[in-house]
Amino acid sequence: MAGRYVEISNGVNEGMARAHADCARVLASGSPTWDSVDSDRVWVGPALVHLGLAQRYWKRSAEVEDGDLRLFTDLSCIVADVDASAGGYGFVWRDREGKIVRAEAKVQSRSMAVGSWHCNRRELFVIAACLRRLDEEVHLFPHLREVEIRGDSRVAVHQADPWNVPACKSVERRAILRLRGVVAEVTHALNCSTPSVSVKFSHLPGERNGIADALSRVSLSLKYVPVPDGSSAMGIVHCDAVEVHSWLSDRSAGIHSIPSFRRWKALRVAFLGWCGSDAPSPQAELFTKFLLAKQAEDGFCSRVLDECDTSQVSAIPGLPYSFQVREGLLYRVRPNVPIDDGPRWQLVVPRDLVGELSLAVHQECGHAGLTATLAGLYGVAWAPAMRKLARKALRGCLSCALTRDCGSRAQISYGASRIPTAPYDCVGIDMYGPLRALGIPGPG
Repeated sequence: MAGRYVEISNGVNEGMARAHADCARVLASGSPTWDSVDSDRVWVGPALVHLGLAQRYWKRSAEVEDGDLRLFTDLSCIVADVDASAGGYGFVWRDREGKIVRAEAKVQSRSMAVGSWHCNRRELFVIAACLRRLDEEVHLFPHLREVEIRGDSRVAVHQADPWNVPACKSVERRAILRLRGVVAEVTHALNCSTPSVSVKFSHLPGERNGIADALSRVSLSLKYVPVPDGSSAMGIVHCDAVEVHSWLSDRSAGIHSIPSFRRWKALRVAFLGWCGSDAPSPQAELFTKFLLAKQAEDGFCSRVLDECDTSQVSAIPGLPYSFQVREGLLYRVRPNVPIDDGPRWQLVVPRDLVGELSLAVHQECGHAGLTATLAGLYGVAWAPAMRKLARKALRGCLSCALTRDCGSRAQISYGASRIPTAPYDCVGIDMYGPLRALGIPGPG
């Protein structure tokens, strides 16, 4: 009965129907034989509920999706929203206008149960599954040039980048490295295809990822949850791409992760409103103006800018690098060195922004340590005494202070116990005892 739900429109409601039918199959597989009677209704009751939900979603799909099919031949960009939960995963493909192209939901097997499927692994798993499905069906998109994968887990988005080594425990490291291998392999194959297809990863706030979240929680829900169709979902998913991108993934340097920039932007909007000029500006242009103002206020940047010659270059004797002005911003220029030694152009960050940038990178890396945070920082920026300032900022992270061991231990002394000379002069704690001697039977 569950096999009647097949792929026709690849819409959201159809994906929900097929996922609920899969739930019924999984529940029925718990029966010892195909014709055994479930007198206690251990799996029959939930299976009938899932079949009923599959029928409702299938009927809704015939009403709103069968008459509005999307042609794949004219698509040049696909935006994929992904999400995973304890019971499965789901993803939805859209075009540039936000219209749904394809939706898929999968129920995770018993080997990936709630207790064994780590949250970081499952978020990266759905990214790999989405890319694998896209690689299988890329021949249906002859004009495809760009793919954007958006997820609500900043850690998984960062781990999908093949140039960043994940900072995780050894238990999860092997699984995450295998999934990153799938992501890197499919990304490289799409980049090397003819025509080339570029793949990028970005962060999407959880409140904007409602459809993928509903697809991933099919096995955990026994109620009908209405999902928007392709036309009504356009207003929900439309958002400024710069605001949702992870700055580590698209190298756009901060934007809304820095509180100082948000305050400066709010003051600028208030001032322009008071002046009667409310012309909007692109986010990249606003961030450039913000950095120009901050570099002009910084003492080190001001001294270097004053020493620049007519070619906008400032060379410091005795140092293997120099400074150069590009489009008004001050950069540190390293000599021609191998790529393993780091980037050649690094933005000079004012001293008062180093702490905020360090915390932004630290949080995007999944609250990584000092070494991983500095590696992300040095990829785009440089500042005098950056390591010292970054260490001070990371020590002020409240989440790390509440969840990580500080590394200190209580002072203890071994040997004979000291006899106290006053009340509460010496306090002793018996950590293990009293211990009963082995081999001596108890009374009675």
